[in-house]
Amino acid sequence: MVEKLTEKNLELEDKNEDLQKALDEEENLKDLNNMIIEEKDEMIADFAHDIRTPLSSIIGFLTLIKNDNDMSEKSRDKYINTLLEKSYEVQSQLEDLFYISKYNFEHKNKSKKEENLKLFLDQISDELYPEYSNKGLIIDINVDDSIRIIAN
Repeated sequence: MVEKLTEKNLELEDKNEDLQKALDEEENLKDLNNMIIEEKDEMIADFAHDIRTPLSSIIGFLTLIKNDNDMSEKSRDKYINTLLEKSYEVQSQLEDLFYISKYNFEHKNKSKKEENLKLFLDQISDELYPEYSNKGLIIDINVDDSIRIIAN
């Protein structure tokens, strides 16, 4: 009897260690997720600053051109060239943002996750219910609830 209790106690200690490891891993994942969110927020703030700087220059040069009727052709050409340069800079930054967003969207949608097979089959059955019920068919899903699958 003492041996069985000792054995059960050891099993419980092992399970407790496994549970603690899982909890520690979950905490680490939460920390990593928070760090990623902070980095993303910082990147967005940096991007906003990087866009605002050339945009402010564009607005400033356009205001100069609009308000100075006596501006020489040489000065006007210089400002227009600067405007074009700044516009290309903004365009490039927006394209970078677009490609980053597109990559993240595609990557996110391709990620796979673990799901319960029974729930997955139940969802499919529910979606197909109108089709098979009209034909007098019945779908009987008999799957162990503990079976997991990897799906996207």
